[in-house]
Amino acid sequence: LTVADLVRALLLASANDAAATVAANIGGSQKGFVRLMNQRARRAGLTNTHFANPIGLDSPRNYSSATDLAKLALLVRADAFARRVMDRPSAVLRSGSRVRVVANRNTLVGAVPWMNGVKTGHTNTAGYLLVGSASRGGVELVSVVMATPSEGARNADTLALMRYGFARYRRSVPVVAGRPVAHIPVRYTDEKVAVAASRSLRVVARR
Repeated sequence: LTVADLVRALLLASANDAAATVAANIGGSQKGFVRLMNQRARRAGLTNTHFANPIGLDSPRNYSSATDLAKLALLVRADAFARRVMDRPSAVLRSGSRVRVVANRNTLVGAVPWMNGVKTGHTNTAGYLLVGSASRGGVELVSVVMATPSEGARNADTLALMRYGFARYRRSVPVVAGRPVAHIPVRYTDEKVAVAASRSLRVVARR
């Protein structure tokens, strides 16, 4: 399998074997990759995160927080390939010995038009988790739901957070390119000069 297909499998279907393979390939071993993960987490300012394995299996030394997971989601979403993969209900893996179809465990991506990521998780200790992302009306949101008792509860809590966020933020264009924002008097004359922006300014602001 190509690395791209392995990443598709681990992002969509939580394929632990794919994650372990990529980890060993990049880090020389799974232990070496975990070292790289923790170094990267420190550089990213994830102060409440520590990795013990590349898969996310339960371990006292494998932990994170909702805030850190949200920061991590933003880092992942900065990659165009990852964004495209996470925003699909399924993917076809054409490399390897046979064609495979992997389904996105984040079922909200296929069910809700504005949901577009990021990653599900589940262990016996952690419960059901979902780091979600969504985009609607120019507003982009990231949510983190942890320790829910079921996939249904996980999805419901994620949608509640997203709707809460969309209800409180909007995208606006306070400055339009070419439209005067002020008229400045010119010294020693009776004239005024119109001042306009060369490009529009778009912001996401609290309603």
